[in-house]
Amino acid sequence: MNHRNNEARWSEKDKRWHIYVQSNGNRHHFASSVGMNSRKGKIEAEKKADKWLETQLSDENQKVEILYDKWIESLKERTQTAYWKQYESYGKVWIKPLIGCKRMNRLNENDLDKVIADAYKKGLAHKSLCNIRSCLVSFLKYARNVELQCSCRTILLSPKTRREAKENVYHRKRLPYCYQAKKQHAEASHALTSTFTHIVFC
Repeated sequence: MNHRNNEARWSEKDKRWHIYVQSNGNRHHFASSVGMNSRKGKIEAEKKADKWLETQLSDENQKVEILYDKWIESLKERTQTAYWKQYESYGKVWIKPLIGCKRMNRLNENDLDKVIADAYKKGLAHKSLCNIRSCLVSFLKYARNVELQCSCRTILLSPKTRREAKENVYHRKRLPYCYQAKKQHAEASHALTSTFTHIVFC
């Protein structure tokens, strides 16, 4: 359980006790009722903070779906509605059904690849695959900020790095054939991009 190491402070400006607490990367503010400048108001604000802290999990064994929902809640506080709703939808449709029950400390890059591959097999457009990848990257950054352990590293490579790595493999295998004609080379490159969309991501 998380413990608070600060106390509520009185604000003469709005006649309230205020306290800020943080857990798992989320910072929350609590205040007493207006005009309660006695110790009773201070206790009220601190009780609100303590109650919230008791509900927070700091265990790295928590499931992906639990942390994902917490991440969405944090996005609601600092991003526009359209932004967090899109990520909430990705989680509901593509991410949580496949890896939601996975423990964070057991999550690896293969699990994330499965999410992209599943979306690719079901016909999602290239742009949508890129958006899901961006969602996963942002989620992992959030997990890292709250100091949870997971072994997902490949997904964090930049799109340019992953694209160049795949193109290098392609050119080593297809070099004798790709330069027969400029048109054939362009067609082959386009076919390669389509084939490996679920690996390159974007």
